[in-house]
Amino acid sequence: MTCSIRTYAMSISDYSSKSSNEPRPISRLASANRYTVVVVTHELNLAGQYADQVALFQKGKCLRVGPPAAVFRRELLEQVFQTPLTVELGSSGRPRVNMPSAK
Repeated sequence: MTCSIRTYAMSISDYSSKSSNEPRPISRLASANRYTVVVVTHELNLAGQYADQVALFQKGKCLRVGPPAAVFRRELLEQVFQTPLTVELGSSGRPRVNMPSAK
């Protein structure tokens, strides 16, 4: 039996595009080849925009797993990051996490 593993290296800049409607490289790769894609990131908004499922960890312990809108809750994120945050759902139903500006 043989096992073939294909890897694809990318940078955060691969997510940048002039059009928000333009397919991203990782999305095209995953859908064209029926791949499962695992991305490790601290960029909550990137994960919230693209992930079907996210896992939130704190000090090596998994606190919550599920769709971004279910996991990215203000109280839980403030506990993990120990800073005030806001979480808003966009028109797509995807969460957007922000740090409120100082007054």
